[in-house]
Amino acid sequence: ILLWSHTKDSFLQRMYSAWTRKLFGSPATVHFPTQWLRTFYLDRHFFPKSITDVRTSYLVKAKEQVIKTPWNAQRLRFLIVSQLTHAKGIGFILEAWNHIRQAYPEATLSIVGEGPLRSMVEQQADGSHVFYLGELSHAKVQSEYRNADILLFPSLCLENRPNVLVEGMAAGIAIVASDSGGVAETLGDYAQVQLYT
Repeated sequence: ILLWSHTKDSFLQRMYSAWTRKLFGSPATVHFPTQWLRTFYLDRHFFPKSITDVRTSYLVKAKEQVIKTPWNAQRLRFLIVSQLTHAKGIGFILEAWNHIRQAYPEATLSIVGEGPLRSMVEQQADGSHVFYLGELSHAKVQSEYRNADILLFPSLCLENRPNVLVEGMAAGIAIVASDSGGVAETLGDYAQVQLYT
């Protein structure tokens, strides 16, 4: 799905679908984490004899949301937890960071993750406003969520149900995310979200 066309399937994508349909077959039941992913596969004629459903128990319900105390707008703490790839929008955020800093001069950006753009991230990390934290344990990532004000999710590819968004909601931090694939559905009625296209 990562490299899938956002509009119409190409010839190679249709061939890939035909091949994987044959491999997957039609199990008795298929559970999807989002309606978006269910539609993605059913539109491509996967699982014709299967019972399919959507399981959304991971969604943070409005009454269960933990809302963090208001931020210090003078020193916003932004966080990215991601693979360091172009498809995940890391280059996009690094380019946009100077514009963000113009609006919020004391803002900081912490980046958690590994990937092919690591050297680019390390070059941007100045130790005062941009911090590269590398790959962290789950407990340390949870701590980063608690310390952040805004989680950035700048993915440029089709996403299903990114776990980082579920964890961000559970931590009660604001989320700015690209509206791609199942992202809006994953965020549901979460109160502190801004989607962009």
